[in-house]
Amino acid sequence: MKISLRAVGVSALILASAVATTSYGQSAAEDPQAAALKLIRMSRTLHDRAIETSDPVLMLSAARLRKDSGMKAGALGTLENSGEDAGDISGETFSWERWLEEAVRLSGGSDVIAGLATDIRTSGSKGLAGQAVYTEGRLAAHSSHRYSDLNFVGGEFAEVYSEGLGKADIDLFVRDSRGAIVCSQTDSSNINQCGWTPGATGPFEVTLENKSDFADTYALTTN
Repeated sequence: MKISLRAVGVSALILASAVATTSYGQSAAEDPQAAALKLIRMSRTLHDRAIETSDPVLMLSAARLRKDSGMKAGALGTLENSGEDAGDISGETFSWERWLEEAVRLSGGSDVIAGLATDIRTSGSKGLAGQAVYTEGRLAAHSSHRYSDLNFVGGEFAEVYSEGLGKADIDLFVRDSRGAIVCSQTDSSNINQCGWTPGATGPFEVTLENKSDFADTYALTTN
């Protein structure tokens, strides 16, 4: 793929704009988890658009935003039915490094894109300073993982988000303390975004179900 200087110049403006967009983190400094989730979701949107359009600079922007989210692997709730492969924590699902590699691939090995990727890789994060966390696991074919003790505040918007690393069909269900489903996403993708407003503060349960004939690694986070 030949990268023209004009195309890089225009696209660099898009990249600079995306990189400088720290308002997503700063607008909710008291809630780094929610702010980080916004950056994770935005980065995924840019990533998917970059794949659709074969745009390496959009991919760089996606990697930059994901890096700035500051999300770290940690513990969310209690994993009830772990299974023997549940603890496969690779850190790859929310990885921004592999997106930098993808940007160089999309560019056909452009030195310009490779240089920008190196800049992002070696620069400090411009984003969040909080301790936002996600949990990661591996779902065997036709298996499920259930997370309990996830507490959300009544009257405030609650959100659960998950991504699969591969291409498995992973569904998401959120249940209240009575076992009633309050939110779900059951399309054929491996990305789930589920939001609702709890009527009262209390624990909720999140279940991820792999509907495919092969295993997949996932990352799960909340606001």
